[in-house]
Amino acid sequence: MARFPRKENEMLALINKMIAGYEEYPAEFPHADVPGLMDVREEHKNKRLVQEWKEASAHFATEAKDIALEAFVVKMQTELKQSEVDTSADPKQLELIGWTDKQTPAPSARPGQPRMLEITAEGAGTIDLDWKTPAPGPFGEARAYVILRRVQSATGFTTWQDATITVATHVSLSDQPLRTQIEYRVVAMNTVGTSVPSNSVAAVL
Repeated sequence: MARFPRKENEMLALINKMIAGYEEYPAEFPHADVPGLMDVREEHKNKRLVQEWKEASAHFATEAKDIALEAFVVKMQTELKQSEVDTSADPKQLELIGWTDKQTPAPSARPGQPRMLEITAEGAGTIDLDWKTPAPGPFGEARAYVILRRVQSATGFTTWQDATITVATHVSLSDQPLRTQIEYRVVAMNTVGTSVPSNSVAAVL
């Protein structure tokens, strides 16, 4: 029987395979809680971003991320145990959700810089952004993208803040500040680290 991974990046790879397998083969895993797995994955992802981008509160962020990771692990292990029961007549079906001895190799390098960030639509408090994946080269694969935002104030621009995170190369943002200049840029990330930021784009909504 496969062993539960010990490294965080291996856990991330496994939970992605679990969710994909459960969604593609619902009949084989009737008791799988896909929304629950998505929730713990998203919570862990958010806390991981806090850890990387809020250096001033690194100790607090690490504690929060570790708590989220513990819940992440408990939920994954619960689902895997249930799936082993669901597929007891044909254990090879567990390969459909990545529960095998062979784990997906983790990236060996940080991702490259996202390219050609542009505004594709904007309105009152809303903006759509689009960008290209990093160019091929000696970099790791981008697993997600963090959209950063800064706003012009009376004393200059604020520091860059996280606006959202996505696995796609486009995003729609709502509830953005009005009647002031806003700048956006994108950073690619994987389990190794983060990339150089993309070009910046500016708008007044």
